[in-house]
Amino acid sequence: MAMRRSLAPLLILSVIPTALAGGPPEAAASPTGAAGDGGIEKACKGTQFVATCVDMLKANPESKAASPRRLAELAFAYLVKEGPALSAEAKRAMAAAKNPETLSCLTTLDGEVGGYFSPLAKLGALQSDANKFREVKYKLTQMLSIPPGSGAMCSEVAISSEPVIKKMWKYEDLVQVTLDLMDGAAKADSSLAEPPATEEDHAEH
Repeated sequence: MAMRRSLAPLLILSVIPTALAGGPPEAAASPTGAAGDGGIEKACKGTQFVATCVDMLKANPESKAASPRRLAELAFAYLVKEGPALSAEAKRAMAAAKNPETLSCLTTLDGEVGGYFSPLAKLGALQSDANKFREVKYKLTQMLSIPPGSGAMCSEVAISSEPVIKKMWKYEDLVQVTLDLMDGAAKADSSLAEPPATEEDHAEH
């Protein structure tokens, strides 16, 4: 019997690194106002996975003083940083897997996680760049136009034997959370809601 990935929001990653707090100092002084714990919860209520969002952001001290825009930037930084580490953990589990169902589940999930972090990493750091913010938001919207279906591929045996499976589900949920936070920031700052500028747009100026 397969277990759907709807359980993912209830599961907490064993480690959320404090390295997520990194980023340029000017980014923390975004003009849309500080968040605080109440601000974190308010921002996360606009996401599909509220508890997952709150857990991630509260684990990072910088989030307390962050604007809605900065919260979205921190979530994006998490995706870029943790994706490769999670994929490496999955590959180690795949190499050790003896159950074909477990191997199939891990292989599918690893492919989906890689399909997220690889293109996002190529976009580079946001660094308070409004157009880069819009570009990332547009890319995430494209990615999530086809929801992940990996949960149906994973049997209860696989899930119980490999903790990394739940971590990868959590990562997929955080991709949606990041887009939701970006949408929320765009509502507070209309300049972030515009389509990203293209190379042709830059050539005209």
